[in-house]
Amino acid sequence: MPAYVVFHDATLRQIAAESPRTLAALSTVSGVGEAKLAKFGQQILETLAVGED
Repeated sequence: MPAYVVFHDATLRQIAAESPRTLAALSTVSGVGEAKLAKFGQQILETLAVGED
């Protein structure tokens, strides 16, 4: 599923800019609610971590 289907562009930009490292930090991003955090949160963090290598 493409990322833009799950989150709005503004949310994706904020995630990219802030590069959260924890679920708690990711939960502070506008547009990331409890359900999306539970369903996609770990995958997002893993993707961000791979991008740092």
